[in-house]
Amino acid sequence: VYTTPSPDNAAINIDPTQELIVSYEASTDPDNDNVFYRLCRQKDGEDILFCTPQEPSANTTLTIPPNALEFGTSYNWWVEAKDKVDGEFLNLTLGETRTFTTEEAPVELFLEAKSGYANTLLEWDISNNTDVVSYRVLRNGNPILPVVEAPNVSFVDDDNTLIAGTEYCYAVEALDVNDISLYQSNQGCATSGVTSLAIKNIGALQEETVNVPIIIPNAGNLQVSASDIWLRFDSNVISYEGVSKTPLTNDYSVTANLQDDFDSMKIVRISVEYNGSEMNPPPIQGEGPLVDVAFKAIGNSGDSSTLELIPFVIGQGGSTMYDHEDNEIVLNLSGNSYNIRRVRDGQASSRFYVGEAYVTGDVNGNGTPQTVDARIVRKIGIGRTIPTSEQKTAGDINGDGLVNSADANMIVHYVLNQEWPEVTVDIAKLA
Repeated sequence: VYTTPSPDNAAINIDPTQELIVSYEASTDPDNDNVFYRLCRQKDGEDILFCTPQEPSANTTLTIPPNALEFGTSYNWWVEAKDKVDGEFLNLTLGETRTFTTEEAPVELFLEAKSGYANTLLEWDISNNTDVVSYRVLRNGNPILPVVEAPNVSFVDDDNTLIAGTEYCYAVEALDVNDISLYQSNQGCATSGVTSLAIKNIGALQEETVNVPIIIPNAGNLQVSASDIWLRFDSNVISYEGVSKTPLTNDYSVTANLQDDFDSMKIVRISVEYNGSEMNPPPIQGEGPLVDVAFKAIGNSGDSSTLELIPFVIGQGGSTMYDHEDNEIVLNLSGNSYNIRRVRDGQASSRFYVGEAYVTGDVNGNGTPQTVDARIVRKIGIGRTIPTSEQKTAGDINGDGLVNSADANMIVHYVLNQEWPEVTVDIAKLA
């Protein structure tokens, strides 16, 4: 058997993502036996051998399929010939050993764009290429200054001329010392001015309890005054064990309650309200968990439960967030799953609710009592906010003629339980 130079001996830059074809010349067997051939290869310096199935002599090419080889690797290869007599392969003959080297792996620079309240955070992979000295950020194809010096791999786009609610797409170029682009990242897009809440996939062993962090991927200088978080899960798979603060919410009151939803689905309703010593909550930067929700895995191995952050619906409630001036924040919700999987069919029915403004507990007039209403009531109670007549009526929950922290506590109770606590009023004090 004679291997022909295909690929040439010591060939380089072979693309491992493509099919590799080698050819050979078959010799005539002196005994006229059937001769079969196969292609064998091994990494240079290793003993592990990979060979193709035996092929009859009628074929003069053998192939290595796409993606069977590794990037940046040297291989030895040869063709083997054997007689096939009475079903057995005999009389091994080896062709000449040749070599080839695959091309280096392409550089992948993965970029992620995370929208936030007042900026967009860009993060990308660090480059191991020593020729990279800086990175140039592109927004919608146009460069943004300043250039990011390596090894830094993040950039905050806080351009206040960007239009809230508009999507902007970014890319990053890796530059050499002469500002020549060596390679470019993928495109990452984000909607300006949108704050996100997200939950990542998480797993646990049976009977194990783990914390599920509810994450703000990029707070973007946000000052959170109040937030309601509604989280739906399958109680056949996991059980709710409690909620706890994180470093981001040390100066907040965090309370929660569990409510039935449909079938085995339940909802954890979480109330987060700033109660720190400063007048306004401190700004939050970057990524971090707002609260940790503890769940215990009670399902069978292989089951899973959805973890669904429920959006706000007027008249019904849901997940919301408000800034330091008690303005509602545009919120993007991204749920995930708790791994021990049970697939469930069907969705909760959707409904259209028409709400009446300034109902009991609705101090901001959006038709639904929320944690932010409790915060506004507390500010009214200490004289920081002058209430309107509608706010006085909506905020005086216990009917004592005042709007203060007692009413705020009752609003929080309603947010968590969807029912008002019993009220006992001292008539003599109202006289």
